[in-house]
Amino acid sequence: MSYQEFIKLVKTQIVCDKQIREEVELQEDELNVVWAVNVLQHHKALLTNNRGFYFEVTYDDDNELFEIQMYKRHLYVFF
Repeated sequence: MSYQEFIKLVKTQIVCDKQIREEVELQEDELNVVWAVNVLQHHKALLTNNRGFYFEVTYDDDNELFEIQMYKRHLYVFF
């Protein structure tokens, strides 16, 4: 799987995920890739949007298995 195919697949999975849609309404074009790596048949990526959400994605190409973890950035201000 090429890099572009992987990123397109990841964005589609994030936007279509039922649990993520309950938290935030997303469009594919607002997701930005922070980093992506491919090791043998395992792909990992970190994506973010401008509303402070991070999505860590692991994809096993052999089993076609996705794991998506969503994080919300918290802003801590110290005076």
